Amino acid sequence: QVAFDAAGRIQRVDAALARRLGLFWEQHPGFHEARLFMATDSSFVLEISTVRGIVLTQEREMLTAAQADALRADIQRRLGSATEPEVGLNQEGRSRLVAGTSLLGLSFYGWAVPVVADAQDPSVAIGAYMLTAGGSFFLPMLLTQNSPVSWSMASLSMYGATRGITHGLLLERIVRTPNVPREDSRAALAMAMGASIGEGVLGYAIARQGRMTGGTAETIGSGGDYGMLWGYVLADFAGFPDREADRTTAALMLTTSFVSMGGSAVLAKHRAYSRGDAVVMRSSGYVGVLLGTAFADLADPATTRPYSVGLLAGSAAGLLVGDRLVKGREFTPGEGVLIQMGGSAGALMGLGAALIAQPEGAHGSSVYWFGAAIGGALGYTLTYRQLSHKAAARSADGMSWGFDLAPEALLVATGRARTGATGVAPRTAPVFLRLHATF
Repeated sequence: QVAFDAAGRIQRVDAALARRLGLFWEQHPGFHEARLFMATDSSFVLEISTVRGIVLTQEREMLTAAQADALRADIQRRLGSATEPEVGLNQEGRSRLVAGTSLLGLSFYGWAVPVVADAQDPSVAIGAYMLTAGGSFFLPMLLTQNSPVSWSMASLSMYGATRGITHGLLLERIVRTPNVPREDSRAALAMAMGASIGEGVLGYAIARQGRMTGGTAETIGSGGDYGMLWGYVLADFAGFPDREADRTTAALMLTTSFVSMGGSAVLAKHRAYSRGDAVVMRSSGYVGVLLGTAFADLADPATTRPYSVGLLAGSAAGLLVGDRLVKGREFTPGEGVLIQMGGSAGALMGLGAALIAQPEGAHGSSVYWFGAAIGGALGYTLTYRQLSHKAAARSADGMSWGFDLAPEALLVATGRARTGATGVAPRTAPVFLRLHATF
């Protein structure tokens, strides 16, 4: 894929940008987006997607290098005459980013700032809350005015901003002097707030620098969450002494979280997950957690170690199953959310049925765990089966196969055709058939 402009910022022309530029949308009713690709022989393909009703259609037009240059020059000229400063910037994730920071300002930053500052006067504390909450909207709004904010940038930035709170609290436990009680929570809140802001900025920068897709960003976020869970259950299974438990558990959770994020980034590069695929995988892991916990509870253990094994094995198995379920499919974000909701709704129904069948808990808690786990698995499976055929068709539409047959190569091979002015036979074997895939 090649950009439409000289600066390399416009990788696609969506419907809004097409209307601003006065290009594509009149000639193609239901215009959705346009992308430009360059083949190995230096020819170009203009791919135009249109949506009519619920049907997505892709049209491909072959362009010579001169035609592609003329198209790009025309778009560059139209960009120069556009009055909107944001034309050419991908800001599809800006609203999500600003909304997310605003919610963090209302729910965390707003009250954390006066606590860290030890504001004793109620009026000062309330004023600091209001200033911080309002600034959580205006500051990112102004900083991203002329900057790209793709969905992946917003997603990874918000993941860092939200999980950074937990990472900061874990870091405070690691650096805290052992056996010394804390008189207040200001140090923990300060580290949580600093880690939240720092990881939010870092997530945006990593996604922007690496030209990350939305599916990769979602996969990294899921890996980080499961990594923290695995760190906790590993620490519980190891059974560290009480005087070292807090610090060691925090260090293990922090380490496994970042290691899992790195591993998820590597995995996503080889899988090309969509945003919906990542949600489907994460939901499969939830079902695995329920099943693992149910089997652990069935043994009625005296310690929490069997539960740790069940959580670890169940979540890992669930993610592996989810990876297989999205192979050869491309789920949309909406379909991923529906499958996740299907699993949640099934778990609620299974738990409700267990409560009705055993209202007094005659057979212990295993009935409830298995009710929720089986219900969640059935709900997940039912919703997946309803939507997977659309995802499979969507993935198949993204690849086409073809072949080129060269019968004259047979004549060359048998010496009945001359291959050049000198008539010297080629030293390399002639190609009779070339199979190619476009995706």
